[in-house]
This record gives sequence, C-alpha cells and structure tokens, in this order.
Amino acid sequence: MKTFLLTIVVGLSAALADGAGPVASIMQFHAAWCGPCRRMQPIVDELRQSGLAIRPIDIDAEQALAQRYGVRTIPCFVAVDADGNEVERLTGATSAEKLRSLFGKQASAPSPQGPSLVLVSYSVGGKQSLASGTVVDRLAGKASVVLTCAHGYTAVSKIVVSSQDGKQFEGIVMGMDAAEDVCLLLTADMGIRQRPIGSIAPKPGDDVWLAGFAQGKRFQVTRGKVLGFVPPAAGRKETFLKTSCRADPGCSGGCFVDARGYVVGTVTAAETTSGGGPRREESIGPCMPVVLPAIHCETLR
Repeated sequence: MKTFLLTIVVGLSAALADGAGPVASIMQFHAAWCGPCRRMQPIVDELRQSGLAIRPIDIDAEQALAQRYGVRTIPCFVAVDADGNEVERLTGATSAEKLRSLFGKQASAPSPQGPSLVLVSYSVGGKQSLASGTVVDRLAGKASVVLTCAHGYTAVSKIVVSSQDGKQFEGIVMGMDAAEDVCLLLTADMGIRQRPIGSIAPKPGDDVWLAGFAQGKRFQVTRGKVLGFVPPAAGRKETFLKTSCRADPGCSGGCFVDARGYVVGTVTAAETTSGGGPRREESIGPCMPVVLPAIHCETLR
C-alpha cells in the first residue's frame, strides 16, 4: 500500500458556490425505459418550443451528473442558476404551469434539518462520545464525505456515522486539521444528498442557522446572527466566526448554514456564562471557504 497526500480543494463535487441566483435553466432527468418520463415529454417539448431553457439528461448516459445532483427518482426537474447551483426541484409527473413557474425563482430560506445532517459516534479509550456531521460530498455513488469537528478524534478506535433513519456506516478519517478543528470522514455511500459548501464568508449581522444533535438524543436547529469573527490565535491559521446560535453538547461538528442554504462553518466551541448555570449561546466555528483548502489528507491506496 502506498501513502500519499491529497489536498482537499474547495470544490467538493459541485458543492461550492457563491450562493444560488435566479433560475437560468431546468435539467430534465429522464430515461428511455421510464413510462412517466415518456408521458411528460409532450409537455416538455411544448415548453422548450416556447423558448424555455430545458435541458434533457438521460440518467443512463450521464450517470455522473445524476449522482452529482442526487437524482434518485425520475422524472426529475432540477432548476439551476447560471452557475449550476440548484434552486428548486420537482420530482415525478407535473404540469406545464408548475415547470414554467420555476423560472424567475431564487433560492429560498435554508432547511438545515435536511437529511444531510448525521450523527457521529466514536470510541476513545473505551469511552463513547457523540458529535454531529454533515454530508458534503458523494463520490461517484460509492462513498460519502462527512464534514465534522476534529476534536476528540486523535485516538479514535472506532467511528460510526448514523443517518437520521437509523442506518449506520463505519467511518474512517479522510483528512483532519486539528488547529482549525475540521475533519472529513469517509463512509460507504449513505444514499444521502450532500449539502453544498459556500465560498463566501458571512458578514456580521447576517442570519445563520445551526443544525446539530443536542446531547446526541434530539435534532436541533437554532437561528441566530453572525456576531463577528475571532482573530487567529497561537496554533491557528484561519479566522473563526462567532454567532448567537445555541449550541448544546453533541452539536460539535454540526453545520452553520447561511440564508441561501450553504454550509459556512462547523461548531467548534461554545461560550458559557456564570450565575444560573452554563448557557451555551455563542458558538464559534471555522469559516469553511478559508479552512477547507488547508486540509491535507493521508489516504492508504
């Protein structure tokens, strides 16, 4: 086996974007053997003849593109902006009116409670710990990449990644940057559509959502504001962001999502206040566009 270094570049499988703009075109995922697809074709042809930009994509001929957009059921109509970022989708047979209504739309508020959030459990010295993670990439339908925190993984004996429907997958550390507290885990394909990573840092005052598993027992989404940024300290290269989102134990590694639904950070720590007991209200996490290119991964081939 050969050990080599793989630099993770910002651009995981079309996951990187500056935020979705208005719909520029619709990708029509179909197949020759699909009955509902054939029945939809006269409607699609009529819309295309009227000047609407609808691109037919045969999932058998363009499997990589279907996997990139997480298409699992057809017919599927994915509305994208000029950069290929998804804005909205319709699955199954639909009407000409609904397809036409997709044009002119813009990305809506995020839904961080989507299935991309996963629970990570790991053993260190026989002690079980829990963290949150987010599926940020799918590699050719054969593997999933999970973004989480790095603290606690230095002497891990076993990592298990659980989807929200209870399915479990063994995870291995694909890459880690302990100073920035970000880690990438690799699992078999979990069948979960990835959440895209943003390339624009949020600004103070911007809305942000935090998704994680509080205490590892319940799903939690909290909304807050970006309060500012924590400057680099000893042993740390990159700037961390600070938010007013609530982060309970178990949320470590959970994702911060901006108003367009893109991952802009992960939970690293929480500040507490004295008096009436600890209150975890100000969460700190690395800013993804800056941190991810710094990760170097060791992989055994």
